[in-house]
Amino acid sequence: MRSSDIRIREAKPKDFVRVAQMHYPAWRQSWKGIVATHVLDMIGTPQNWVDMHYPTTLKRGGWSMWMAESRGQLLGMMLLGPDLSNPNHIQIDALYVADQNQRSGVGGLLQRAVGVEIEQSREIGSHGHPLMKPVFLTALRTSDIVIGVLNASGAGLTDLPA
Repeated sequence: MRSSDIRIREAKPKDFVRVAQMHYPAWRQSWKGIVATHVLDMIGTPQNWVDMHYPTTLKRGGWSMWMAESRGQLLGMMLLGPDLSNPNHIQIDALYVADQNQRSGVGGLLQRAVGVEIEQSREIGSHGHPLMKPVFLTALRTSDIVIGVLNASGAGLTDLPA
């Protein structure tokens, strides 16, 4: 799948069921082996997220949910808003990509589409892979459209108007 085939848009309440159907299994899988299954069962259900979690979170000032789609299929979602401790920073509450779309760049497309910038560390982890760590996240007003572009040296990100 090419990135030009992927559409990023803000989720509306009518999308919540579809988002939860993708988000919930990905969320459970991400916590498998870390949190006991019975604890995950107590935390929530897809319907609970549709009825309570998404609406409550999105009522907070500046919060939004974004979805990545291609040919009618939901590929991923991101739920984010201003960080309570520093409103100039973004808090990503959820960023999940459907299992079959992992490692296809969907998460990065979601982040760039809404202007979330994450700088890649030059450090190398114990397995020889570069470590990714959030260095800064910039809060954007809804009217701002900024795309983070990794500069050629890989040392940071540059804001370019869309």
